[in-house]
Amino acid sequence: MEINLKLTISFLLPAAFMLLLAACGGGTQTADTPTPEAKVAAKAIAQPTSTNELPKPEPTKLPAPEPTPPEAPPTATAATQTTGVAPTPTATTPSDDAPATPVPPAPSGPGLRIPVQGADHISQSQTHPDYNSVPATSGWHYGDASAPVPWGVHGDALPDEILVHNLEHGGVGIHYNCPEGCDELVSQLKKIADRMGKVILSPYPGMETKIALTAWTFLDTFDEFDKDRIEDFARVHESSPNAPEYLVR
Repeated sequence: MEINLKLTISFLLPAAFMLLLAACGGGTQTADTPTPEAKVAAKAIAQPTSTNELPKPEPTKLPAPEPTPPEAPPTATAATQTTGVAPTPTATTPSDDAPATPVPPAPSGPGLRIPVQGADHISQSQTHPDYNSVPATSGWHYGDASAPVPWGVHGDALPDEILVHNLEHGGVGIHYNCPEGCDELVSQLKKIADRMGKVILSPYPGMETKIALTAWTFLDTFDEFDKDRIEDFARVHESSPNAPEYLVR
């Protein structure tokens, strides 16, 4: 019986060893050698598929600044395009708010102030009321080519309708009345008139005095020659704002 037990053990041990090998992989590979299935699994873990990879973020690109276009030359006007010459700039009309040229103060003398009779223009064929002074200092006067007359010395008498037009322009009249002649007086008066600007020197027959000085609405009469009196009257009243058109030459 002991012999039979030994035989049984000796028979079963190899069979058990073979079964153990089969359970561990067939018995042909060692424990350190990975199986093909293990290699595939390891490769899958080491190299993930493209579906699991995250895309790398691309750097943000800022748009390049646009270059500033060069300034265009000024467009020619229609007049420049037509003629080739730039139009001349026109003067700007001053507004109503612009300060006006100051008017100098109007003198109240020397001489006697005479009430104004207007400044109406008439023709030589028209009649009019009498003047309120001799010589006249305002009122009706010719508006044709006969008046006003040039400034200076006149040897012949001039009608009031002409003389008043000269006074309207800020002129001064120096008149003399010498029925028997007064060459020396006339010579003295000429010297004054030649130094003045807007002055008329002429005879005036029929005056009550020998000398008369006239300006617009002013009169001075006397008989004796007085150089300072004459020059003072002419200086103050020449181009006086009392005259309606005192700036007219």
